[in-house]
Amino acid sequence: MTCRKVTVLLCTFVLALFLTTGAEARQQVKYLQSCPATSFETTCEGKSVSTYLGGLDYLMKEHSKLRGKYELKFVGNVFTSPSDCLTAVASGGGQMTYTAPQFLEQYDPAWKLITAPGLFKNFDHFLRTMDTPAWKARIEKLSKKNGVTIIKWMASIGDFYLFTNKGPIKSMEDVVGQKIRYNGAQGYAAALRKFNTTGIALPYTEVVSSLQTNMVDGLLSEIFASDYYDLPRYTKYLVPISWGIAPMAMVVNTGWWESLPAEERAIFVQALEMPSIYKHFEKLQVEEVKNWDKNPETELVVLSAEEQEKWRQSLVKSTVEFSKDLPPELMQAVLNTQE
Repeated sequence: MTCRKVTVLLCTFVLALFLTTGAEARQQVKYLQSCPATSFETTCEGKSVSTYLGGLDYLMKEHSKLRGKYELKFVGNVFTSPSDCLTAVASGGGQMTYTAPQFLEQYDPAWKLITAPGLFKNFDHFLRTMDTPAWKARIEKLSKKNGVTIIKWMASIGDFYLFTNKGPIKSMEDVVGQKIRYNGAQGYAAALRKFNTTGIALPYTEVVSSLQTNMVDGLLSEIFASDYYDLPRYTKYLVPISWGIAPMAMVVNTGWWESLPAEERAIFVQALEMPSIYKHFEKLQVEEVKNWDKNPETELVVLSAEEQEKWRQSLVKSTVEFSKDLPPELMQAVLNTQE
């Protein structure tokens, strides 16, 4: 074999080794989501998440400290629910996912307080509460004991309202006996009992079919679900009294997160912590309620001031009852940060 051929073969081998080594060194950062990639276009969850993942993907590709080291991989349709995604991330089956308080309840009952009806005035109030020593301790406990670290509370994806196809509605008595779907949060279950309705916990994948078959008369859901589920086709009435906010968090596997070099972790934080998009959703929510009123096929329920207060007091009472077993400092933190 000539020296030239040996040189060519050697160069080819070195190049192949270099490419293989580079590919193997690039760490896949798996983001888990139970709904398909199209949800990024159609749901507020997807739109919110895309803001953060887009920034993270850009930095992985372009930042000099990350380029060639990491690769963001979207894993969708493998898991059937956000709860499954959270469990997988906690166990190391993925590095990242988004979640909500009702899914954190499986690790710590204290998180059910976040979905307590009528408790938070708005998302700013919620963020102030999460910044108190009492709630920081719960977040730290979640990280150390359950392997899930909250990096960012991204937004509240709309207040939860009551949608129903049974009416007209002029008072609380008009919803007595109705079958109402909710997302499984204990706070909403307690509130529905206070309204003498039958609460039925169903995953989001079963909402439309349940409405079509009259398995449920209506649902408690964030306002933007009216677009996602095409609710004007199945529920005529919307009662614009907030049962609670819908905060969502970007979470990561604690072991993986803490294993990252401090300098690289700081760059990840830059993408995940800096954006602030919740004000955008607050503005959209106002328009969404107006659109329900404008639609000739739907009716925005107008309750008297006295009846509105009656609804709100029932929500507050349900919260007081179901939260009696929780550490009192958590509720106190909520009350202390109202203004």
